[in-house]
Amino acid sequence: MWTARCSISRRSPASYRRICPCFASRLLLPRHLLAELLVGREIHSLADMYRLRDQCQVTLTVMRIALEQMGHGYIDEDGRVHPSRQEYHGQQRLN
Repeated sequence: MWTARCSISRRSPASYRRICPCFASRLLLPRHLLAELLVGREIHSLADMYRLRDQCQVTLTVMRIALEQMGHGYIDEDGRVHPSRQEYHGQQRLN
């Protein structure tokens, strides 16, 4: 179970901008439900992400964060989609 400890007095506005999308992603899109949808499906393009986003009725940011955290999709600086952040950086997938 994912938990977040928040101390309002110690957080800067920048840290809230970083934490809020992550928290929203966990709240709006439970990982066990997304995992069920990903069985037998790979994310190869933004179109795949958009279809999955529409099916889950969340924003693309929420979907992107969830897929990245689960290791099922990563968008690089140029907007290209990769199977995961690790594969983008050159790590081979074990079969």
